[in-house]
Amino acid sequence: MPIDTEAAPLAGHPLIGIEVEGVGTISSQWNNEDIIQAANFHDVFKRTPLVRSRSYANFRGVYITPEDSDNFGKSSPAELVSKPHRINDLNLLRLRNSVWKALGPRGVRTGQNTFNYGGTRTTDNRWGKFRPSSIGGSLQTTVGVGVHRLLSNNTNRRENCIKMLVGDRRKQRIVIAIAEAAVTAQQELFAAGAALWHHRNIPQIQVEGLRLSLFLAFINVVLTHSNRLGGGGSGWAKDALGANFKGYSSFIGTGTNNSDGILKLGARAMTYNDSDLVGRIRAVRGNGTITQAINDHVNNTNNQLLSLIGQRGLSIQTTVEQWNAIPNITHNGHLYTVVECREKTSKVNINMCTFLNAEKKDVLETSRSGLSHARTFRTTIRNHLGHP
Repeated sequence: MPIDTEAAPLAGHPLIGIEVEGVGTISSQWNNEDIIQAANFHDVFKRTPLVRSRSYANFRGVYITPEDSDNFGKSSPAELVSKPHRINDLNLLRLRNSVWKALGPRGVRTGQNTFNYGGTRTTDNRWGKFRPSSIGGSLQTTVGVGVHRLLSNNTNRRENCIKMLVGDRRKQRIVIAIAEAAVTAQQELFAAGAALWHHRNIPQIQVEGLRLSLFLAFINVVLTHSNRLGGGGSGWAKDALGANFKGYSSFIGTGTNNSDGILKLGARAMTYNDSDLVGRIRAVRGNGTITQAINDHVNNTNNQLLSLIGQRGLSIQTTVEQWNAIPNITHNGHLYTVVECREKTSKVNINMCTFLNAEKKDVLETSRSGLSHARTFRTTIRNHLGHP
C-alpha cells in the first residue's frame, strides 16, 4: 500500500513505548545477501524486530532493530525498542521489567527472520549486548496524546501539554503557535458565513479531529516553507520541532468525516474565500514562523490555504520519514494522536528515564515499590497529556 494510506481512528486505549540507543551492536548473517540491494530494503529492515524478548506479544515486550551504518544489513549499532504498552501501573511496570531483563545476562541474544525476495531469504541475528549503567539521553518516548489537551480551548492546558512533549524553548514556542493557529482556524471555520457554519454543532470528537487535521496541515506548511528552521523542502529533520507528530492527518484519519462525508473541506476550498481565515492565523501571538510560512504557501497556491487541510500523508512520519503514519485512537469520547518525543530535555523523556532507573532490574508484578514508581510516572504525565 502507498505510505500515505490512511483509515479511520481505532477504538482503543492511548499507548506508550520507548526506543533506547547505545545498547551494543546487531549482526546478521544471510543465506543470500542479494536482498540487501532491494529498493525498499533499508526502510523495511530498520523497523524489523531482529531479536525479540521472551515476553514479546501485543502490548508486551521489547526487541532489537538496526540503526544506520556503512554495513547496514550485516552489522549495525543496536536500538532497543518496546512494543506499545497500555498506560496503567501494571503495564508500565512490565515495560520497565522487559527493558532491564533484556539488557541483563539472561536476556535473549539471538533471533531469525525470513523475507520473500525472489525466494526465501533468511537471516540469523546476534545482539552484541551492551548494558548501560542507566538509561539517559539516548531514550525517546512515543506516547498517545489527547487532542483535547494538545489543541485545547484553554491556553494553559494546551501550552502545558506541548511543554511536556517538547523541551527546547524555541521549538516550544513554534509548536505552541501552530497549535493556537489550529484552534483559531477551527473557530473561524465555524463562524457565521464561513465554510463550516452549517456544521458547527458536530460532536466534540469531530471538532478535535478537525483541529488535528488543521494542526498537521499547518506543521506541513511550516516545515515546507519556513526558512527559520534551517531550510525547506525534503531536507527537514524529523526533530525540527522537537517532536515527531506521527498520527494520520486526513479527514478520514482524524475521524472528522461522518458517514455522509459532509466535512469534505478541501472540496469547498475553491468556493470559499479564506482571507478571513488567513488573517486570523496571522494574528496568532508569537507566530513569526507561521506568518512567513502561511504567506509563502498562499502565494504559491493562489490564496487557497484550505486546499491542503484534510489531505493524507501530512504527518512528519510520512512527509519526512517517508513511512506509514500511525492510526489515531478514540477513547472515552476523545481523539488521541501519537507523538514521539525526540529530545532528552523533553519532560516526558526525563520522567521516563527517572522511572526506568528507579530499579535497574525486573521485579515481581506485585512489587509495591515497582507499582509505586509506575504510578508516579503515570500521574506525572497523565494530567498534561489527557490520559484517562
